[in-house]
Amino acid sequence: MAHGLLPRIGTGRTSRLPGRGKAFVKASMVDESGFSYEYQELEVDMATARETVASLFLHADLTASRAATIDTDAGADSCARTGKKPRRRSA
Repeated sequence: MAHGLLPRIGTGRTSRLPGRGKAFVKASMVDESGFSYEYQELEVDMATARETVASLFLHADLTASRAATIDTDAGADSCARTGKKPRRRSA
């Protein structure tokens, strides 16, 4: 494999590659207020990194589908409890 095609982490002369079966992981997050959080780069097992990323995507999909279900069911539940028809705004 050509030297230029190898993945590199870091900048300049301090670049290094992860060990065999390892991966460099760096996490950053932004909360609802717009604050960003940066975490130090870690060298972890490749399997651990893959499982963690898969878990995050699975959790995000479940959270999004629950939120969508709650939003669509909220109107139907309130009508069922009160026995009233849903009100619609006239244009």
